[in-house]
Formats: sequence, C-alpha cells, structure tokens
Amino acid sequence: MAGDPGSSTDRDKRLLVLGAGPAQLGLLEAARARGLHVIAVDRDPSAPGFALADRRAIISTEDERGIERLARAERIDGVIAPGIDWPVGIAARVASKLGIRHPLEPATAGLAVHKGRQRERLDEAGVPQPRWRLVSDAEDVEVPCVVKAPDRQGQRGLSLVTEPEAVAGAVEAALEASRNGSFVVEELVDGPEVTVNAFSAGGRFFPLTVTDRLTAE
Repeated sequence: MAGDPGSSTDRDKRLLVLGAGPAQLGLLEAARARGLHVIAVDRDPSAPGFALADRRAIISTEDERGIERLARAERIDGVIAPGIDWPVGIAARVASKLGIRHPLEPATAGLAVHKGRQRERLDEAGVPQPRWRLVSDAEDVEVPCVVKAPDRQGQRGLSLVTEPEAVAGAVEAALEASRNGSFVVEELVDGPEVTVNAFSAGGRFFPLTVTDRLTAE
C-alpha cells in the first residue's frame, strides 16, 4: 500500500534535510523509519544526525547556492528544515525553484524568519502587538525597550534595555548578529513570558503547547 512505512513508493522518495544536529534527530529518525532515502546537510562533520542519513553533505545549512546545487544533483523529491530558523526560507525557495511541493510559499517562509517583516504583517492584519520599529542607528532607541536582531533564531542578538547607558552595547550586539545591518526596537511590555508553539493550515490555528518561560531572575 502506497504510503506505508517501508513501502517501495517511500523508498523511492529522496528527502533533503537541512541540519543534522540534535534538533533534527526526531525528523531524521521518522524519515528513516518510513524508509525514505535521506540526504542530510550540516557544516559539522560530526553532527549526530548523519548516522541516520543515507548520504551526508558537509555544507552549511545557510549556503543557499550550495544547497540548491546539491538538491538538483540528488534529484530530490522534498526538502525540509526542521528545528532550525533561517534555512526554513532556503528550503522553501529551493523547492520553488525545483518545482517541488512544499508546505510554505517562499514569501511566507521569508516572513517566518524575519521579525521585522512579521511585525509589519501583524500591523497590516490589525493584530495587537507592542510598539516597534526597524532601525539602523542607536540614536533611534528610547528606553526601556527590547533590542533584537531581526533575522536570528531564538534570543541571539537580543537585549533588554532599561538604562540609557546600556543602549550602545545592545545595539552593537544586535548589529553583530543581524544579517542586514538593521535591528528591531520593541516596546518593553511587563508581565510573564509565555511561549506558544502552533501551526496554521487552511485558515485554522492549531496550538500545540503553551508554556511559561523561566528566566534567571
């Protein structure tokens, strides 16, 4: 039966996975169990996920040209970037160029990995959110605020700024992490931090987990 784990149909499918680190192990294990032919990409030769792949490529997950060349050479049927941020957009663009089905359009994937564009789209949709600006100069920063790189995963390049003398260091950290020489300044909203993991499909919102974020304070 087509689609059964280990079926000949699945074994014929070639999946390119961007990343072979700890965050990708779950998907790599699932792909292996399903019998897919997996090509894993990671810049770390000792990445643990390579043990679960049929082929490995020592390429940075952010090397878009290199990944596209590999995808064409391997004649892949699918490409995915699990548990990782910026390569989500790369996977969507490569899939689009190769005419491969992908759950995200390149434009949507681009929104997912850029905090400034996310804020713009939320404004357009009328979604309540903290006041924010995408800027490139420390003189545009008023405290208290949150300063962050717009296009980095997690909290890289992020600072909570409560004193004027801390602005320069926060901006320097954000610009050092930023890919495009800009940073986001957001209104500081006091209250508990809550993380929501969810996805949307067909116009419906599906929450998966809602958790409190514990801080060092």
